[in-house]
Amino acid sequence: MLLFWYELKKLWNLKVLLLIGALAALAYFAILRFEINQYNSEHSYGMFGEYQYEMYTRYGDSLSPAEYEDFDVPGKIAEQIAVLDGIIASEPTFAKYGITCYEDYDRVIGELTNSYMTDTGRGFQTVFPPEVDYDLGVIAVAISYTPPGAEDENQHHINVPTIMLLQQLHTVEYYYGTDGVALTYTYDERPVVARRAQKLLAQPEKSLLDYHFSSEFSTYAAYTAVFAAVVSLLPVALFITTDRARRVRALQYPSKTGRRVFRTQFFACAVSSLAIAAATICASYALFFAQSGAAKLLGFDMMLCGGTFFLYNITVGEYVAVLAGMTAALCVGSACFAFVLGRFSSDIVSLLLKAVPVGAAAGFIAMYAVMHALSERNWIFSYPFNGRIDAAEVLTAAAFMLLGLAAAGLVIRREQRAEEI
Repeated sequence: MLLFWYELKKLWNLKVLLLIGALAALAYFAILRFEINQYNSEHSYGMFGEYQYEMYTRYGDSLSPAEYEDFDVPGKIAEQIAVLDGIIASEPTFAKYGITCYEDYDRVIGELTNSYMTDTGRGFQTVFPPEVDYDLGVIAVAISYTPPGAEDENQHHINVPTIMLLQQLHTVEYYYGTDGVALTYTYDERPVVARRAQKLLAQPEKSLLDYHFSSEFSTYAAYTAVFAAVVSLLPVALFITTDRARRVRALQYPSKTGRRVFRTQFFACAVSSLAIAAATICASYALFFAQSGAAKLLGFDMMLCGGTFFLYNITVGEYVAVLAGMTAALCVGSACFAFVLGRFSSDIVSLLLKAVPVGAAAGFIAMYAVMHALSERNWIFSYPFNGRIDAAEVLTAAAFMLLGLAAAGLVIRREQRAEEI
């Protein structure tokens, strides 16, 4: 055990800690902070706006057909159309083009766009005459105005144009008032997706989970996984390569006990990779949930999360745990491959030549396995496996880890039997 702690101390020196700290700060300020801000901005300007949150405050984490009727989406749509009709009546430019109400607006704008469609030589484009272009600019500004009456007494929908509120209500109507999304997926060519769609049709209640949570959080978790997987390479590869460059192994090989040091170093590397995974996951996920306020969603059912169709009936908390487990598996796999690379690299330059493609492969798998994991949008699930294998992305992460462990195990076995360097 004393030897294990000594090897662990060699692995985690001050330079390695400073390097990882600098990379973590760069990753946060360059990428992760943007993803958190993106998630926060969707509350008012996303496809549901704040209507989904209003339903959550009234009805809890799911919506039954009766509760949807109580929310009265058709009535809210009629109210917003009435506001738009008032805006149209107050601006003379609308009347110039025969627009007297919102119903006319959609029709006339479509007709104008088609009538000025021109072949520019680089494809068909709409080119308006200067006067028409100016008038349409006036119309666009007017229709996008947010009158004081569009802000309700509960301070929802502040500074959101009425036209956008209407679009958000139509989206609410489509997702919660019909089974259109699930019906679409019943005809999907991917067997796993079609089976899940049939099950969803049988569920009367629909989740009120933020529609953009799965997309934003899985993307955020994917960047976290890429960072953790790549960083797991650094201390391990440098540690093993440095020992080989200094010919420390030459002092250990004459004895059977000395040859076992390599196995102890592997355990130190494996523990370090798990420590990197745990620290990265805890810090990164904590930042996301603390700054976004998404901790309240942990008990929500993933079911249908906006435009993302989930294939398994799990909660947000369980989903977070799955992504964390995938990240940990990828870290262990990266560390194992780095361990093997370090053994067969005599100096830092030769190590870098081998580590760059391995790090790129680890980052690629981390990104495309974690992003949109367990949904029909996941790249690994949809393309290499064509939607025929359940949780293909999770199996890919596990396979990466097992391959790394197997490669490291073979090298350790070889070293224990070696007679000379």
